[in-house]
Amino acid sequence: MRADLLALTPQALASLANLGLVKRATRDIEEGIGPDVNELPDGTVTGTFPDGTVAKLVAGKPLKECPCSCNSLAVCRHRIGVALAYKTWHDGAASRRAAAASVHVESWSPAEISDATLERAIGKARMEAARGAMRAGLVVTVSRGSGEPDGPPSALLPACTVRFLVPRDPAYAKCDCRDAASGCPHVAVAVWAFREAEGRPGDEVVVSLGSAAASADGASLDLAREVTHELLRTGVAALPSTFVMRLAPIRAALEKLGYVWPLTSISDLERALEAHASRSALYSSLDVAQILGELEARIRASRVDTSELPARFVLGSDVAAVTPLEHLRLVSLGVRLRADGRARFADVFLADPDTAMVLVLSKRWDFPDTAEPEDGPVLAKKQLAARTTLGAMAAGQIVTKVAKRRANRSVELGTSRAAMTSVTPQRGEWEGLPAPLLCRDLSAHDAWLRTRAPRALRPRLLAEDVHVVAISEVSEVMYVAAEQELRAHLRDESGHSLTLTLTHQRAAPYAIDAAAAALAGKVRFVSGALTRTSGGFSMEPLAVAADTLVVPDIADVPQKPLDLARVTVHAPKDPLGDALRRAESLLAELLHAGLGAPSATLVDRCKKNAGELEEAGLFGIASRFRHLGDSLGGRSAGAPSAWLNAQIRVALALDV
Repeated sequence: MRADLLALTPQALASLANLGLVKRATRDIEEGIGPDVNELPDGTVTGTFPDGTVAKLVAGKPLKECPCSCNSLAVCRHRIGVALAYKTWHDGAASRRAAAASVHVESWSPAEISDATLERAIGKARMEAARGAMRAGLVVTVSRGSGEPDGPPSALLPACTVRFLVPRDPAYAKCDCRDAASGCPHVAVAVWAFREAEGRPGDEVVVSLGSAAASADGASLDLAREVTHELLRTGVAALPSTFVMRLAPIRAALEKLGYVWPLTSISDLERALEAHASRSALYSSLDVAQILGELEARIRASRVDTSELPARFVLGSDVAAVTPLEHLRLVSLGVRLRADGRARFADVFLADPDTAMVLVLSKRWDFPDTAEPEDGPVLAKKQLAARTTLGAMAAGQIVTKVAKRRANRSVELGTSRAAMTSVTPQRGEWEGLPAPLLCRDLSAHDAWLRTRAPRALRPRLLAEDVHVVAISEVSEVMYVAAEQELRAHLRDESGHSLTLTLTHQRAAPYAIDAAAAALAGKVRFVSGALTRTSGGFSMEPLAVAADTLVVPDIADVPQKPLDLARVTVHAPKDPLGDALRRAESLLAELLHAGLGAPSATLVDRCKKNAGELEEAGLFGIASRFRHLGDSLGGRSAGAPSAWLNAQIRVALALDV
């Protein structure tokens, strides 16, 4: 019995080749033109196709190294077809289902792979390279099941992700680095990380390998904290125009140290303050408050020796700022358009099926005073990358050899005459996406979310909340006129409810009509930022996969507008959430006005808010607001620290 072939799911085979080959091989088998399968005593599985092509899957070798008479150098449809057909051939359809079920529920860990097995798979030289990387020290996040019981174990390394597709067989480990085609040392590092995680609870575990993490550089972080305190005392509204210039040397020092996450926080703070100075509609005091709270949380956590999260993890000192990717296959999940005066912004969200990551490709267009800014379907015709329009990228699938991935999961597509980027249409056939990127059960997804570290200490990823949800039913679609908002109630494959909300915006004039029309048909999937509230899960859709793939933000004017039910929606009572949001809003107002000389009204509101928090049962946060109220003004130098204590506590509460 070839246990490795029985363990290869269609999703795993798609990772080794591509989803198109898997679908074609499956269709050939269903139409009776698949291979005749035979298994030799040495474990070699031979598949002979009606056209005479013969593929041999040799035991102990990955598919890419197995021979096929079609002479393809890559994993071809014939090898895929034999791997798929073997499951049925092995002992009939009933046996196949039983075998697949036993493989899925099997509990195993890459920690079980021995060093001898690793060396046979990747070679002695790469084992030595892996040992060298571990001696230098690094932080790895291991995921035991990728959010589902049958999900493959994976390890997130500083510059790549390793997924183990077949139990105990490192030959089938999939890495997204440039050297993965010829075997790479990251597989060994991933196995050692799983060994280090043995005995520690949780689906996701952060481990330190090799030398102990070096202590954080106190001077640079203290300088960042000092500037933060000055910003809080002065307030955004009263900042001098030269203040932003003071952030440049801090950014340079953090970049030199390799503290990626504080560095990106400072960069985001710079952009936010510049947006305020230019009176941009993109400025948000809530965003600035979150940046300051997160930066302080990372500084504090990096100095606690007993923390479950190493300093290198919360500071991002092991994270590669830029990772070149050799061969990248991406599936678009849609686009979000934004407007700011005469500028237009587009963020295309691209799923990487090999790593379960969502990457973001961003573009900005500035229109002169003499031209009318373009929106929606007109903007979709503009060029986003070399010979590729925004519309094609937002609803396509991409294969490229000239991509660079940044630490925050933004992606850049380069240009090269030898290796161009190709874009082909898609219909939203997302069933092959891995978990937790694809969510079929919102209850299981909720359990996975609760295993993660707090948002303020996690990697700062642009699209960490973007997911695809498999839909079984659309129960209600309505229009809330007062909010200019489309609202729909859906159910996932397991029957759990999901609320879709899409608010009208200038840059996407026909988005609501397009989304409503798509929801009127048979919906298979929806994609977007998935958020959890007291009332359940909600999503602002990026795309809807129905009979066709609909991307609302770039949709054209509808041929026949739908007559939607117009309703007035009253928000459900949420005492905890309301109290936290009022507290969050008050902290943002204090930040904007400044803690040095706040108005008497803000001081009174701070103390009143403490009482409201106590009534809601949030006594810890209430005590911090009372202390903040007593610290405001010129009476105490501790107001910035008191504000940060409250901000961190509110952010943690909202996170859970």
